[in-house]
Amino acid sequence: MMSLLFSSCNNWRRAVSSKIVHQPEKPIDNMMLVFTEYQGEISGWNEDTYDKAVKDKFNNLEYERFRNHLNDVGWDIFLPLVSHDFRKVFENHNEYTFNDFQEKTKAVEVDYVLLINMKINEPRGEVIRRIFQVYLIDIQTGTHIWSGYGYHNPGNIIRKGTAKRLLKGIKRDLVEERMIVS
Repeated sequence: MMSLLFSSCNNWRRAVSSKIVHQPEKPIDNMMLVFTEYQGEISGWNEDTYDKAVKDKFNNLEYERFRNHLNDVGWDIFLPLVSHDFRKVFENHNEYTFNDFQEKTKAVEVDYVLLINMKINEPRGEVIRRIFQVYLIDIQTGTHIWSGYGYHNPGNIIRKGTAKRLLKGIKRDLVEERMIVS
């Protein structure tokens, strides 16, 4: 009974649903974590989608602390996978075109972007309901590799532990789907 209770508590941080869109030939070995807040669907990786969903959001001041936490803990959580720190490539509160973004990621040999999108961020009484959708994107081809939806309300986003719990849930799903190795 206790193991059932602990296993159910352990699974609530995982995606409600996920989908392999394109199976890579080998497990992903490097990526860059990118965070955005966009309510719509991110249907592909191209200039139009980038301009609507990512351009002025992935390095804005509003969520700087949470993005920093994601990158501070991400390298450790995703080991042995190489996790590129976007802060070493992009400046905060500076606008980058789609081509700039592509060139800068290519220059540091980033193959994949793990795009973490806070899709829902709304008050519900005393608490804020947050739901994340995550996309694993082959940055060179623009192909969506995998997507997971429903990582919900992992806590106060100004705390490092919240970023850690969110990334651990994402990692569990990526390992289970054989996108990355543990």
